[in-house]
Amino acid sequence: MKTALYCRVALADQVAIGLQERSLSCYAAGNGYTDCVVYRDNGASGLTLNRPGMNRLLADTHSGKIQNIIATDLARIARNPTLTMELLDIAERQGVKVVTVQDGELNALFDSQMKAIFQHSSTV
Repeated sequence: MKTALYCRVALADQVAIGLQERSLSCYAAGNGYTDCVVYRDNGASGLTLNRPGMNRLLADTHSGKIQNIIATDLARIARNPTLTMELLDIAERQGVKVVTVQDGELNALFDSQMKAIFQHSSTV
């Protein structure tokens, strides 16, 4: 299985997308992630998950090809917290670890957020 390095910029910019890719490659190498494949959305809004690179990433996640997803930060995944939670839910169901360079592993964050939501809803 592969580690997905996900890069996204809203306005097409070869330099910015290249810097993200380089940063992710260095992070992956320094943290023991191997067999990496890059998914890019150069010039794609973070207000939807319906983007070419993200669609490929999600398809590969659903088919069991991906073990880890790494992005530089949450905003690269999505600009909407609901969409980020949607991706984390998909990853969780597929057994895929999601990591950002900025925040570390997000699966634990997802678990704690979901527990807080369920605890809150059971007290209301």
